[in-house]
Amino acid sequence: MAFKSRALQRYHETHKGHNDHTCWFHYTTDDVKAEILTAGYFNDGRSTVRKGDIIEAAIDLDGTPQFARLIVTAADISGDVTVAELV
Repeated sequence: MAFKSRALQRYHETHKGHNDHTCWFHYTTDDVKAEILTAGYFNDGRSTVRKGDIIEAAIDLDGTPQFARLIVTAADISGDVTVAELV
């Protein structure tokens, strides 16, 4: 499967200072955890997510549903958007 930008919804934002903030997102997908952790999976959401943002994901909904909490580790203009699982 592939990332679906409409399934990524921002639900909270905290401001750390002048024009600096962290956003929290919900994301739902039928994709499994290994897919969403792959570098580049969230590339089509590059204009939405920033380094340090948190994504709470309901995954593998058509199989064995799971939950994963991710942090965006890179979201530069060039290169892959990368995430890491928070435990």
